[in-house]
Amino acid sequence: MTPAGTPSGSEAVADHGPSADVVCRHCGRRQPYAALGRRCPFDGSLLLPPRGVWRVAVGPLTGEVLIDRFAVGAAVARSGALTLYRGIDRRDGRSVLVKVVAASADCAAIAGQRLADDARFFEAGQIEGFAPLLADGCDHAGNLFVVLGIAGGRPMPQLVRESGPLPALRAGRIAIALLAQLDALHGAGLAHGELLSESIVVHGGPDGTPEVSLTTAGAQISTDEPGLGALGVAGDLFAVALLVYEMLLGRPVDAADAARDLKLLGARALTATMRDQPATAEVVEVVCRALGPEPRFASAAEMRQAFEAALAGGRRSLAVVAA
Repeated sequence: MTPAGTPSGSEAVADHGPSADVVCRHCGRRQPYAALGRRCPFDGSLLLPPRGVWRVAVGPLTGEVLIDRFAVGAAVARSGALTLYRGIDRRDGRSVLVKVVAASADCAAIAGQRLADDARFFEAGQIEGFAPLLADGCDHAGNLFVVLGIAGGRPMPQLVRESGPLPALRAGRIAIALLAQLDALHGAGLAHGELLSESIVVHGGPDGTPEVSLTTAGAQISTDEPGLGALGVAGDLFAVALLVYEMLLGRPVDAADAARDLKLLGARALTATMRDQPATAEVVEVVCRALGPEPRFASAAEMRQAFEAALAGGRRSLAVVAA
């Protein structure tokens, strides 16, 4: 039986404005009389305005075929006007990711413009690590879409939802792969600026190590812009730390949540609340440094090296236990 106020089926949390009930970002339950910033009584997650992500299995486009080529499958994540779908290229059977902006959404014009900007960025294909653009357009109902080539894998919200808390070794490897992509982006003179779990797909590399693809072009902040460029790079690194924290906890995390946890508990106590796995303490230390006060990491390469050192320490601990 579905609890009162819980979205069911393909229903998603809608944005009814700043005066609406707050909603749990994790489980989706509405809290009619609760205050912003309070905790959900069901799972302890932060209560937010009802514009947070609600993950769905069936969406309005599930079952459609776009431009007689791309079969739209399950919806795997939704944020505002944008819904992400899994799909199949019927020409060769390969997996694709379909990003759709619903024509009926309140902010369809703005979201549609961002989708068009993303399409132009992907079409240029000048930076490695971004999913290749296969098609973009508008369906018969006026919904805007882009289709991106994805080598299997799962969007990060789906990965965390299905796997639960990830072992620190795996979360660290995903962070290393993501930081390698950001290092290339920053080296090309751009900061992403809007890195969210919904914009990352995780898949296995040829040797079994995780690889990531970015599915949004972000704000494309020039790293040469005085002041703003440095903030853009720092924001990307901060976002990576939040994403690792999400993977370790197995649920979405708000920046205010993470800052409070780190301030109240600190790295050592925070580690004690997580699964007892190799490298957990070392990975949490890197996250704490990235989210905490100065000194933070100066570059994606520096942060990547810190995660590599953390995993090396965890593997040594694992070898000692095995012996």
